[in-house]
Amino acid sequence: MKFGSLELNLDVKNIGRLNLMRLHAHNALNMELIREMRQALREMDGLRALVLTGEGKTFCAGGDLKWMEEMTKQDVTGRMKDAEELA
Repeated sequence: MKFGSLELNLDVKNIGRLNLMRLHAHNALNMELIREMRQALREMDGLRALVLTGEGKTFCAGGDLKWMEEMTKQDVTGRMKDAEELA
């Protein structure tokens, strides 16, 4: 599967490499990246180990502040749904 915010590789020994690719945001987590990470993990059958890396100078800046600000505009149900995806 093709991802927009990350790159997934699995070698013949079932060692996975997940590379975060949101350079413009220092690889900060937003809902798109979180969903793609979850999907990528579901696709790695027989995974023995996972190497998590980040493209560019920053591995991961944490949560994307712009995305978090947008979340505050949601009602409680919407915020809980997003929080459950992150958990």
